[in-house]
Amino acid sequence: MKEKIKIVEKIARLELSEQEREEFIPQLEEILKFFDQIKKIDVDATDFMVQPLDLENVWREDTERESLTKPDIFRNTKNRKEDLFKGPRIK
Repeated sequence: MKEKIKIVEKIARLELSEQEREEFIPQLEEILKFFDQIKKIDVDATDFMVQPLDLENVWREDTERESLTKPDIFRNTKNRKEDLFKGPRIK
């Protein structure tokens, strides 16, 4: 279970102490038990659905208009490299 905690920690970009990892083990086990219960539900006779409500797209007229300039786009960010937004490094 500790390996699963470390995987979650890496994906979520967390740095947990050993005490925090030990604290999360029973919580993660409880969550995984719920997923095991969900896996046991027979859904073969259930129709596939993406949205429980009938939704309809509302389209607007596609009209040409002036777009933002590069200085306007990057005005509120420090995370910039040349003409791109700079994101965090993924390990």
